[in-house]
Parts: sequence; structure tokens; C-alpha cells
Amino acid sequence: RSNYIEGKAYSYVHNSLGENLGKIGVILTLQTETDIDLSDFGKNICMHIAATSPKSLDERSLDSNIVESEMNIIKEQLKETGKSDDIVEKMLDGKMNKFYEEVVLLNQKYVIDPSLTISKLLENISSEKETKVTINSFTRYELGQ
Repeated sequence: RSNYIEGKAYSYVHNSLGENLGKIGVILTLQTETDIDLSDFGKNICMHIAATSPKSLDERSLDSNIVESEMNIIKEQLKETGKSDDIVEKMLDGKMNKFYEEVVLLNQKYVIDPSLTISKLLENISSEKETKVTINSFTRYELGQ
């Protein structure tokens, strides 16, 4: 895979110590069907990513080891409740959805307006700008990590 960035790139540096120098940096690429200015939107999504530190863009791209580990932890906790297997399965689904809401960018509640998920926010901006807006990729860098 080359270093070519598809889509328009946006960035944000948190706790800026100087020009493009800070403790947390985010690079985000947005794809649109038409050429429009999304600089404010892009910066806001970058700030969201800096604040929430998502592990992946969507559920599909989340590392399967992370999912399996979380599922095993939850299953162990649920076994101790003594509830029946079918109830445990339903509780597991609910707890996994909550987990995805915390670690998957598109499922996260938007920090600026928690009534919206990032996925819903993309739908809204797509509708407002009359062009489909999608997130291609993001990278979050943190000093010391």
C-alpha cells in the first residue's frame, strides 16, 4: 500500500506547543462526490478523534483480538450473574454494542453534540452539502504512545 492519501486531508494538533507541535495529532481524510469546503467539519472530527481515541473507523476494521478479548471479559462477568444462557446472550449483545459505541469512530457519540453519532453526523453533513461525505481514514498520534 502506498502513502497516497485518497480524499481531502484534515489535521488537528492538541495541546499545541508550537507550529504543528503538540501532544496529540490527528490526520483525517474525507471523501466527497463533489469538491466542497469541509475544513471546519474536518477539524471538528479531528478534535473529536483527539478527545475520544477511537480504535477503528467501523466495526469491520476493529482488530478481532480486541473484540474477542472484550467478549471473553464480558462473558466471564455475565456468568457470575447466574442468569440463563439466552438472557446472558442478550446482555452480551447489549454490552458489546456499548463497547462498539466507545471504540468505533462511526458508532461514537459526537463530543460536540452527544445526541448524534459520528455516522449520523456524516449523514447530516451529506444532506446539508448535497453530496455524500464519508471518512476514508484517520490516524491519531499521541506523544509517548
